[in-house]
Amino acid sequence: MATDKFTKDRRCLRQRQHLAIQRPYGNNSYGGPTVSAPPTRNVPSFSTGRPMNTRAPLSAAETDIAQRLGISTDEYQKQKEKMEKLKAAGVIQDGR
Repeated sequence: MATDKFTKDRRCLRQRQHLAIQRPYGNNSYGGPTVSAPPTRNVPSFSTGRPMNTRAPLSAAETDIAQRLGISTDEYQKQKEKMEKLKAAGVIQDGR
């Protein structure tokens, strides 16, 4: 069966339209830079700028206090973080 150029062009156009409909993301006409998610979900604290899940190192005075109390520096740091969370929630007020 002989087909002319017009029929071939029309068939080609239909195939292109069909493929364009089946593309999962369609034609991306955005010409800007590639946008991606941040490499981590850890959001920094507004007050300190540090990520929320990292511990600030204890000062020399705090390390000394932990030793005088007879507890480990890890335990001191855990209790300090607990106290800061309670202060942030308004449960503890430090008189300021």
